[in-house]
Amino acid sequence: MTLVVATTVTGYLAEVNWHLPFVVYLLPIVSLVLSVYLKRSMDSEGDSSLAKKESSDGSEDEEVDTVTLHSKYGINVKHLIQVMLFYGLSTFLVLVVTFNLPFLMEEYHFTSGNSGIMISLFFLAIMAPGFFLNQIVGRLKEKTKFYSLLSIAIGLALIWVSPKEWVIAPGCILVGLGYGVIQPIIYDKTTHTAISRKVTLALAFVMMMNYLAILLCPFIIDFFQSMFHIKTQQFGFVFNLCITIAALIWAYIRRHEFLFNDQLK
Repeated sequence: MTLVVATTVTGYLAEVNWHLPFVVYLLPIVSLVLSVYLKRSMDSEGDSSLAKKESSDGSEDEEVDTVTLHSKYGINVKHLIQVMLFYGLSTFLVLVVTFNLPFLMEEYHFTSGNSGIMISLFFLAIMAPGFFLNQIVGRLKEKTKFYSLLSIAIGLALIWVSPKEWVIAPGCILVGLGYGVIQPIIYDKTTHTAISRKVTLALAFVMMMNYLAILLCPFIIDFFQSMFHIKTQQFGFVFNLCITIAALIWAYIRRHEFLFNDQLK
């Protein structure tokens, strides 16, 4: 919720002075103060948590597939790489909203405040599916990622086709909803690629793809935009839309394989 509010506020602050949005980086001071109390709580509960973890390790490992259980590293490397690549791709596809939408809306002669609202809707939509994730996956099952990618594709198309706010807004929401379903499912899927004591390591590799996508996204889009000599800010949305369509076809064809066959416990 702080992310949603902060994005909106910084949009309006930018209209006053371009320095002011950076004030948002003072917010972690609150977390730093609260971390003192968190440490005390962790110290008091540490022993009991450790005992519970040790007693549950054996039973949790029994639920892992045979390949993972007998792997040299305690991780099914093939499955983990699949999850990493898909997560990196999904993050790359939606980042165009946060990176390129302000420039696109500027091209449409909207203010930075308008951009802030649109991006806030995007982040709010990412959060929303978490409240109903079990119901969503329970209904869609092996087609969950397919429909999530379809939602992203429709959202990108809406942002691209019209310079009107009432079309861009639902586009941002649909992109956010699609990614909001994919992200937690990816984290859950990662836990099935490793034995219990290696799950944190597996999650670290998956999270790395998130930051790698953030790093590479603007460079990749700029590279292809320069290659095709296209100046309009619409290019990023069209480019990612084409990739999303290819990805959702792949997700439908491979829907019965490990990466796409989702069923949260």
